[in-house]
Formats: sequence, structure tokens, C-alpha cells
Amino acid sequence: DEAKQKLDHRKKWYWKLSKWIWVHIGLQKLKKCITTNLNRKALHNYWHLFYVLPTYIIKAMLLHSIIIPVYNTSQYLKECIESILCQNDILFELLLIDDGSTDDSGKICNEYSQKDTRVKCFHILNGGVSKARNYGLSKAKGQYVSFIDSDDFVASNYLKSSKT
Repeated sequence: DEAKQKLDHRKKWYWKLSKWIWVHIGLQKLKKCITTNLNRKALHNYWHLFYVLPTYIIKAMLLHSIIIPVYNTSQYLKECIESILCQNDILFELLLIDDGSTDDSGKICNEYSQKDTRVKCFHILNGGVSKARNYGLSKAKGQYVSFIDSDDFVASNYLKSSKT
């Protein structure tokens, strides 16, 4: 009876250890997918990570949510987005909130959301920068939130320096 209990205990311990190893390996693969800027087709090859890993683990991995309210800044917007997408080794999501732009800003936002899985685009009626930021906060999933104006750009170590 005592030997059976030890065996059961070892089986439970082994199961917990193998589950932890699987989750750890899955997180590493997922981090690599996100940080190396793979497209949606490449991420589809790792569908099992999204199926197996609990949602709260994936949400916890998104450390930074960057919110950019966009209104008629098409001439600066590409440089702004590119400066954020070149951030390396930090997991983030970029939320572009198009606040009813009348120029090509909305199209640019859509292009980047189709190119990169880290970018999400939302279109709302014009209500001002505060309404756009609050909408972005409601959609953010990260532990940390940053706001950047759409006519600004950031240094290549912006997120790394904010983490320390």
C-alpha cells in the first residue's frame, strides 16, 4: 500500500513537471513568434500553443500595451509606428485608435494591423484624444500602458528602458 502511494505521488509529480516543461517551452516559442515579427501564417503553425496555453498566461506575457490615438497625422504615422515595431526582446501590443481621421491615417492603421500581429486597429467616431485614449485603455491587455502621440517617434530602446 505504501509503495503504491509512492508510485502515485511520483506519477502526480511527473505529470506536474511535464506540464510545467510544456508550458515553459510553449511560452518560449510564443515569445519568439511575437518578438521576431512573424506573420499570421507563421503563427498558424503554432496554433497548439494558443489552444493549450491558458488565456491568462498569454495575457500575462503581453507586458506592454502601447496606445496611439490617431487623427489626421498620415505624414508622421508611418515613422511613429515603425519606431515602435523595431523594439526587440520586449512583448507588446500596439493599439492604433483612429479617431475619425479624414486623411489616409485610417488606411495606414489597417495596413499595419494586417502586416503585424502585434498591431491592432480600432476605428471610432471623432470624440477627441481623451476619448480615444480611454477606448484604448478598455482594449489594452498588458500589465503596463504607454501613450504615444501619432506625430512622435520613440528610440529603439524605449520599452527596454521603461521596463528597468
